[in-house]
Amino acid sequence: MKKIIKKSISVILCLCVISCVPAFASAEKTTVEYGSYPQSLVTDEATVNSLNQLNAQFVSYGYYYGEDETIGTSQTGDYMKYADVEFGGTKYRGVVFSSYRPNLSYMTADTEHSYQDDYGYEPNTVYWFKFEPVSWKILNAKSGLCITEKIIDSQAFCAGFEYDGNMTYYSNSNRSHLANEYAYSKISSWISGSFSSDAFSAEELSGINADNGKKVYLLNEAKAEEQFAADEARKASGTDYAKCQGLFVNNSWMLADSDTDDTDGYEGLKIKAVKQSGAIGKEDIFSTSLGIRPAAMIDSVIPEYTVKWCADGKVTEIVLREDAPIVKPENPVKEGYTFKGWDKTVPQKMGTENLEFNAVFEKNTYKITWNMYGQQKTVNVLYGDPVKAPSPTDKPYYLFRGWDAEIPEKMPAKDLVFNAKYEEAQAESISIKKAPEKRKYNYKDSAPVSLDGIEIEASYRDGSKKIITDKSLISVKGFDTASTGTKKIIVEYQGCEAQYTVNVSYTWWQQIIRILLLGFLWY
Repeated sequence: MKKIIKKSISVILCLCVISCVPAFASAEKTTVEYGSYPQSLVTDEATVNSLNQLNAQFVSYGYYYGEDETIGTSQTGDYMKYADVEFGGTKYRGVVFSSYRPNLSYMTADTEHSYQDDYGYEPNTVYWFKFEPVSWKILNAKSGLCITEKIIDSQAFCAGFEYDGNMTYYSNSNRSHLANEYAYSKISSWISGSFSSDAFSAEELSGINADNGKKVYLLNEAKAEEQFAADEARKASGTDYAKCQGLFVNNSWMLADSDTDDTDGYEGLKIKAVKQSGAIGKEDIFSTSLGIRPAAMIDSVIPEYTVKWCADGKVTEIVLREDAPIVKPENPVKEGYTFKGWDKTVPQKMGTENLEFNAVFEKNTYKITWNMYGQQKTVNVLYGDPVKAPSPTDKPYYLFRGWDAEIPEKMPAKDLVFNAKYEEAQAESISIKKAPEKRKYNYKDSAPVSLDGIEIEASYRDGSKKIITDKSLISVKGFDTASTGTKKIIVEYQGCEAQYTVNVSYTWWQQIIRILLLGFLWY
């Protein structure tokens, strides 16, 4: 009768799948592969034969069974075992059972109380399942919350239990917790322990974020309702491995909630589960045929967005997640410019789009000071603009000879000062405008010629003229008092010459000597 009912249910399920099109199909969430777990049954005969020859060491699952369908007879046994091996670079799990796994932990192990035979699994045969990447449905990308797409195992909510004989079931002998409390259940420790170590490497496990202290866990009822838009979305099929474990043919799967409705009179007996229809109902804690769909917050699922800070051809890129604070970098520096800010408002937190900000610079203005004869000229020039020297002011009797520093073609990022250089002009000719005051000298006078009062007019190429009175600039040639008479004196200035005359004569006493002592013969 059990098989007929189960086959009828299977037919009904198939018809429902064929005739019902999910209304949310177009909005189906994306998936990610993470970790690995035994899933597909190996059907290739050659591979199966090779695996069977590996002499694998099988260990017991420690599953429960009972006698006479009595709850109090539940006990662990070694009737179902597994072995993990590697072959050809691939990991496999072998499963063998000597008797069927009962669908309730206190039931006897026979076909009437198991679903393994409904999928064609028989005792004393080794079945091999391939470890394959686990496909996860992304429920909430922002938090990384995912759930396995398929039902990947079938386990009981609790192991042993304590019945007080008064309609209440406990998870321990001191009766401190009800048997349907997830935090103290066998399934909670199994998911965190055996499942996690089988499914994830240490590195993969480190890439899962903890949720209330748990990295891998079952969804609770609230999450199952929140993350799935409709009952239809909660439906899931089981893997070959889950079916071999005794998964119920209607593919129900377990939630992490106890059922507090004690209308049946028992406490600690019922848990919440997703039923065949996708609706949430309740099941016994003893059921070994409830499907397991672990949930985890996988860090790599969380979308990351880039923020680019572009300044003067340099790009700094950072990666942030939604709601992460956006911290502006230090103000960029560009020679000759002042940073004025970014080209758009920078939000405080990261959104769900990539962002790019471009630095806004304003060209600086610098001063150039031109110091010239009788004038100082200051101009403002933008950085990088051409530098143009002004026409220098004239300095009388001097020639402009350039500036005291090299003038750049373009304005640098600093103030500049330039001083005009002048060189005294060379005279073309000179003339004596006023002769020296002293024009008479004594015979054999050893004193130098006196230029006191002299004025020399210098003439220049541009037609200008200049009076020279500075005696230190004038040199004298041809001054001689060794004889008397009119003497020609040549004065020189900047290589130009002019002349005037002086008179050399005897003094009165020189005349007496010359006459009385016949000094003219020797004087």
